[in-house]
Amino acid sequence: MIVGVVFVGFVFRLAARFFHVKSAINIIYRLRNDLFIKLQWIEDGEFNKLSVSSVVSRATNDSYQYQEAVLAFFLFFFESIMFTIGALIFCVFISPILSSVFVVIIPVILTVYFVSNKKAQKYYDKNLEEIDSVNRVMRENIAGTKTVRSFRIQEYQSSRFDVHNITWYKSIFKGEMLVYFGFIFLFFIFNFAIIIILFFAGALNYSNQINSSTTNLINIQDIIAFANYMIYVVFSMFGISMAIVYINRTKPCINRIDEIMKIKTESTKGGKFSEKFIPSLEFKNVSYSYGIHNEEGTNIIDNISFKVNPGEILGIIGPTGSGKSTIVSLAANLCEPEKGTIEFGGYTSKQINSKHLRKQVSV
Repeated sequence: MIVGVVFVGFVFRLAARFFHVKSAINIIYRLRNDLFIKLQWIEDGEFNKLSVSSVVSRATNDSYQYQEAVLAFFLFFFESIMFTIGALIFCVFISPILSSVFVVIIPVILTVYFVSNKKAQKYYDKNLEEIDSVNRVMRENIAGTKTVRSFRIQEYQSSRFDVHNITWYKSIFKGEMLVYFGFIFLFFIFNFAIIIILFFAGALNYSNQINSSTTNLINIQDIIAFANYMIYVVFSMFGISMAIVYINRTKPCINRIDEIMKIKTESTKGGKFSEKFIPSLEFKNVSYSYGIHNEEGTNIIDNISFKVNPGEILGIIGPTGSGKSTIVSLAANLCEPEKGTIEFGGYTSKQINSKHLRKQVSV
């Protein structure tokens, strides 16, 4: 009978873990798909507000952190809560007097956890910013490896990387130490509580023996059982704490992913060019800045106007950073002007479906 109950419990526990893991992985799978699709349709102007290294970090590192938090939540949180409640109920049944210790230690533990996690939050935010910086320097070094070697600036690049890597190390170390202080305090307070319980139970039994009373006498078997259930409470609360720590550590990641999901995407609305469409390109007082300005405080492209009719050729020359590539991007409808309008054969980009419009443009 007992063997059968144990086997059934094993099967149900295995099935629960299987569906927990499957559900968690499915959530992350869908999130990554949605994130990738979102990135395909983000407007170029919005995309420029985020660095490439930050986008890569959010799509990889942040998604992985979110995955670990979801797994920890599904695997440990609910199960640990049930274990904690069950162990507390058994403790109360064994000795209501000794169980009063939980009224003190549980609020203390929760307070310490709340304070330590709250203080660690700013270091987790800083950690993600530095991860972006580390990825940026790494990406620059890999993509421009020939340039780096040609100018022999390996030491300079290494020093740049080291600065950001050390800052990341310091921020994550401080955050982790604050969090794990809560774990250490958890075991300390419960070990201290067991000592207090043993001392209190011994003192109570001694007092009863002197007074020849058996009213509040606590048997040694009950003390051992109570201590064992306290150990269950310790490890169950440790599981709850781990889940909470993962969630707290992942909150900045969730916010960064959510920031991408809320970014404005390209509109797929609009019609097609008419059969009488005459290809031409006209800029009317167009300005664009990428969110930054040049040394004079003006836009990268400021109040540009020109028109190119069928058969005409327009050459654009200028130094690096003067806006040549930006004009091409605007002409190809890869980004929308911040001011002014661009007309394609008399149609604005809002009147024509972007996919149809770009089929008429060769870059």
